[in-house]
Amino acid sequence: MGRYLFWLAVILFAMLVAVTDGGQNWKPVSDLFGNNAFGTLLGALIGAAGALGGSWLAHREAEKAVSRRELLAEIRSTNVAIAMASSFVNSFASTKKQHIKPLADSHKTEREQLELFFRARQHQPDLKHRLVPNLSLILPLKLSSSSLQNLFINQLSVTGRPLGAMMMLAEYSKLLDDSIAGRNDLLEEIRQGQFRSIQLAAFLHGLPGEQGRDGRYDGTITALCLYVDTCIFASRLLCEDLMLHGKLLADQAVAKHGMSRPKINRVELIDEKLEGLLPETGQFADWLRGYPNAPG
Repeated sequence: MGRYLFWLAVILFAMLVAVTDGGQNWKPVSDLFGNNAFGTLLGALIGAAGALGGSWLAHREAEKAVSRRELLAEIRSTNVAIAMASSFVNSFASTKKQHIKPLADSHKTEREQLELFFRARQHQPDLKHRLVPNLSLILPLKLSSSSLQNLFINQLSVTGRPLGAMMMLAEYSKLLDDSIAGRNDLLEEIRQGQFRSIQLAAFLHGLPGEQGRDGRYDGTITALCLYVDTCIFASRLLCEDLMLHGKLLADQAVAKHGMSRPKINRVELIDEKLEGLLPETGQFADWLRGYPNAPG
């Protein structure tokens, strides 16, 4: 379009030169309009200019309309992604509060009591210890992140930290479910086995026993704590970054297209409601340093 307008301007300039007799003296315009060929040419040029100008304006408006539609579509997708990330935060925090934190706390208390018992038994060989472990089943969450991943791949323009948080969430939510299922399998081994109290204590806490040391259950408890904390961290960070991305899109809608400010979902991630459930940010410091300019 710009190329055509350029050549049209060149032709009009040449006509101006003709009217001014090579730029020296003005000729009566009537001399040129009296020429039928010139009048026809001028009419054609004026028509072409109008057509080109109209076409350019129509093309520009069409591009703006497409840009507006794409922007509004991304804003809607961003709001959906915010809602999904928020639901993940709530699900992981609830699982930690109801299941994993009580399990980990009781496991730690049992270990401390066992250490006291072993020390006391050195002086009292007949001392007995009553083990009451938390052997309740936990159901895997099965929170599929595939829909969220599809939004990122096909409908959102985010990169950098939000994309990294989404990939972390996808990886660790699967690891969490795998660890929950692995613990349930170990519980089945316990139910089918004939463990004496000391044997069971050794099995649960990875202590040396009659058949050596088995650290699977103790390691699984450690893994559950790590994975659920990572899922809470990733989903919460993702929610925050998506809200900021939505704000940037809304700013663009107002500044570039003169639209009324679109509504962006707001999620109140109140720390007090998650007291005792939020992981320490410091344990993710190395990961965060990989994204100094966030969000992408």
